[in-house]
Amino acid sequence: AGDSVEIMTSDDIENPPSDYNGYPIRYTPGFRFALYNDLCLSFDHTFRGIKMLREHKPDVLHISTPGFMVLVASVYARAMNVPVVMS
Repeated sequence: AGDSVEIMTSDDIENPPSDYNGYPIRYTPGFRFALYNDLCLSFDHTFRGIKMLREHKPDVLHISTPGFMVLVASVYARAMNVPVVMS
């Protein structure tokens, strides 16, 4: 009760979905890995992730990604002193 969830992920399609099961999704620009085209990767060069964390002020950050965002999100969490859960 009282919990809120926001999702951040990378995508490069023109009109990505705005929510998943009612949870809002925000995007950072991504690119496709040539050897695995189904995977969209991002380094968050636009810093949308840190802006989202500053705005949302989470109690905990859950990081679940097969790409580079795990490193970026970990740096953001450390800089903002937010505990991390990874899966």
